[in-house]
Amino acid sequence: MGEDLLQPTQELVKDIFENDDVKNGLEDPDIMAAVSDIAANPSAIDKYKNNKKVVTFYNQLGKFMGQQIKKQDEKLVEK
Repeated sequence: MGEDLLQPTQELVKDIFENDDVKNGLEDPDIMAAVSDIAANPSAIDKYKNNKKVVTFYNQLGKFMGQQIKKQDEKLVEK
């Protein structure tokens, strides 16, 4: 059940790719390098805390994931 929580839905993917900050971030080599760096070493996020592009990218992704979790939670309550 927990692994389904963050499973991307078609709606989530559509919303992500319609968001300019995320779409542009996915195409930005600097942001993708930061994402790779952070994925390999989560404490590396401190290096990027003043990088507006990286912070905006992660903030937008965080919003989408928060919305996804909220929707999943609402589905669980309905059951």
